[in-house]
Amino acid sequence: MGVLPIICACLKNSVDTVEFLYNLYPDAIHQAAEELYPIHAAIRSVIEREANREAAVDIVKFLLGCDPRVKFQKAGGIV
Repeated sequence: MGVLPIICACLKNSVDTVEFLYNLYPDAIHQAAEELYPIHAAIRSVIEREANREAAVDIVKFLLGCDPRVKFQKAGGIV
């Protein structure tokens, strides 16, 4: 499977795009690409390239608001 657009939007810290893509395909927040879920992509963007931290936090809050179970998704076997 390739990388879903929502994961790319999370990596780029594009809150509006994440929300738009979620509305098109809500199940995308439960799809991983190489064990990278959208919530992890938003967090990774800050860790790896010091992206817009406020936008990353907004994305994480949005994803948790859509479905709190995303906090249990594992990245590389680690929650």
